[in-house]
Amino acid sequence: HLYWSTLISRLACPGQVAHVRTIHNMMSKSILETSSLLAGLEFMTRTCKEVSVCVSEAVRRDYADHFGFPGEAVVIRNAPASRYGISQTRQPTAGRGLSLVQIGSLRPVKNQWYLLDVMQQLRHKKVHLDVYGAGPDRERLSERIRKQNLNVRLCGECPCGPDLMRRYDLLVAPSLHEGYGMAVAEAMSAGLPVMVSDIPAFREVAGEGALYINPVRPRSMIGKILAILDKKIDLVDYLGRGNRNPEGERRRFAHQLRHLYHRLCEKGQAVQVDCLA
Repeated sequence: HLYWSTLISRLACPGQVAHVRTIHNMMSKSILETSSLLAGLEFMTRTCKEVSVCVSEAVRRDYADHFGFPGEAVVIRNAPASRYGISQTRQPTAGRGLSLVQIGSLRPVKNQWYLLDVMQQLRHKKVHLDVYGAGPDRERLSERIRKQNLNVRLCGECPCGPDLMRRYDLLVAPSLHEGYGMAVAEAMSAGLPVMVSDIPAFREVAGEGALYINPVRPRSMIGKILAILDKKIDLVDYLGRGNRNPEGERRRFAHQLRHLYHRLCEKGQAVQVDCLA
């Protein structure tokens, strides 16, 4: 989200000042495969005084494999916001069908077209999907939903806190790639089971507490949805495997960040902080 500001701050950062930047995305996907200009600038402007804070081990490996770190790199995983407490499992209502939710921007990497393929195949089942987010694909997605009369709502942008999440039975996240997956962590913290792409970042965030799907094969998700409807898969059982402690995660996040800055300051370095997504 702030890539240009990161480039500018690198150039403006005095030589004696440590430059700390946070990497939220898979840089090989967001930069290397999309813009040769940005990829070139990334290589040209880095220095050994830069400290890279990666939000997941998946992000760290991706950058190391495709760019290489000229300076220090550390992994400090994100944590859900303070409004998320200890997981409170929502019990699905018998006979009501299955209520799905996706939270994310409306763009190809979030894979809403995949979800529409799934919902088209499930159009005669008691399955409903709400999608929260905005983005460039909204008009075309809305047109397909209307033409095919899909049981899908595009709800726009909304503060998606735990109270909203607990209205649903399952969060779905078929992303093609992610750096972390905050919506997944927040859903699990709110007591909402999750069905996610089988990609490294989601494995790191959800562990054994998620149902995993192939994000390029809609039948993968369709099969699991049908198994849930037929009560062959117990969503509460999956949530129990991945029960989270949001307060503990926030304390761990704050401790690791403070430790990093204290360590840099103990070296007598001034610190300039930036963010890169």
